[in-house]
Amino acid sequence: MKGKVVGLFLVLTGLLLMGIVGLLSGPSVSAPAATTRWTGITAPLPPEQAAQKGQERASAWRPDAVLARVEASWRPDERWLEVRTLPVTWLFTYYSPSEKAIATVAVSAEKVHWIPPVEVARPPRALPAFPPPYGVDRMWMTFLGAGGEEFIRRHPDALIHILLQMEETGPLWRVSAVGEGGAIKVQINAETGAVIP
Repeated sequence: MKGKVVGLFLVLTGLLLMGIVGLLSGPSVSAPAATTRWTGITAPLPPEQAAQKGQERASAWRPDAVLARVEASWRPDERWLEVRTLPVTWLFTYYSPSEKAIATVAVSAEKVHWIPPVEVARPPRALPAFPPPYGVDRMWMTFLGAGGEEFIRRHPDALIHILLQMEETGPLWRVSAVGEGGAIKVQINAETGAVIP
């Protein structure tokens, strides 16, 4: 059973990596992401601690590695409407200018997984920090208030995907939810918390 779980993780990781490489090397490719279903057994890891573990692993790869992208995906149910700290596996993507490559670190409460580097055609914009000034908990509450709560109640098995990356205007949260017969997407300025139409 443990071998099957590891195999599934490796397949999902490979799909995620292909999506990230496609996104950074070409136009309009959507990256699939590994999903997490929280069982409530393991306490969630605060985003600051997850980021520290990710940075330590990336720095061990290349000291010049800079954070380029942060994401998480999971399937919630109505329990998540009361959650203030998201118990998710965070995926941190780093770019090394010296290697001209990206690598991803998956950080959960229990483990750190390394997705090996892949060369990219163009360097991504670096994120100044994670969490950003408008942090994870506030982003989640904003998403719920902008229609996400109602959507989850109507689609309790929806897939939620969170993405943080640097845009020309600054760091931007993108939170999307896709359920059978519907979808919602909310963009939030990660410095001010303003919802962007």
